[in-house]
Amino acid sequence: MKFTVYAPFYTDKSGGHWYLHFLCDQLNRIGHETVIYVYDGGPTNPDFIAPQGHIKGSVVIYPETIADNPLQANKVVRYLLNKDGLLKGKKIVWGNTDFPLSFAKEYRDDCDILGYDICDPHTFYDMGLDRTYNSFYVGKGEGNPLLNCVEITRQFPAEKAELAKILNKSRIFFSYDCCSATNLDAVLCGAMPYFLTKPPKELYKNTYGKFWIESLDPQEIAQAKENNKHIRQQVIENQKTFQERLAKIVDKIEAHFKEL
Repeated sequence: MKFTVYAPFYTDKSGGHWYLHFLCDQLNRIGHETVIYVYDGGPTNPDFIAPQGHIKGSVVIYPETIADNPLQANKVVRYLLNKDGLLKGKKIVWGNTDFPLSFAKEYRDDCDILGYDICDPHTFYDMGLDRTYNSFYVGKGEGNPLLNCVEITRQFPAEKAELAKILNKSRIFFSYDCCSATNLDAVLCGAMPYFLTKPPKELYKNTYGKFWIESLDPQEIAQAKENNKHIRQQVIENQKTFQERLAKIVDKIEAHFKEL
């Protein structure tokens, strides 16, 4: 099959941006001609197989932040990388033949699910460093700076390796953003995520169980630590099986549009 992935510019500071470019690369690697349409004219990743363009007549993959059909495609996949309407405030205008796909069951659970853990377990791991402070992250959430904590932003630190060191020195990673990949980075580094905003009820049904804490109760901390012992291996398995799972989704997309 041929695909066009409709995406914003490439950056590894945003999981959604990174993933759409990665998706284009992976579709090419499993044998499907795929290009990426960068709608804001920004850069791509030269290490990915992700040529820019638009293949006429191809299946167009839109993330959930695109409510309409700007490429006027006849074959559309709506890929929910978050809850419909949450980030942009506009709900998707679904076409009668659009193929629904969700990154996680927390975003939509009545369609096919294709997720990928957007983290690098070779960079983010427990280095056994002394944990001498706490850190916090606002991300897509809203909140005030925390005193006596190291603030992590999309700009700081500039390098992933430095972020891993900060998380390795953190006892608790306070997060205002329940849906950030940085929460998983913290878990892999042995820091304990503490959500400062109440997680949506759907998040409690996520693949990895309750990997965060909402209080400093010793029993809650102990339960989360026990749960989190198994997450590294789950992440590695999730990443290893991605191409196989992607190929099965492509088969379903092809069957869907063949019947039209």
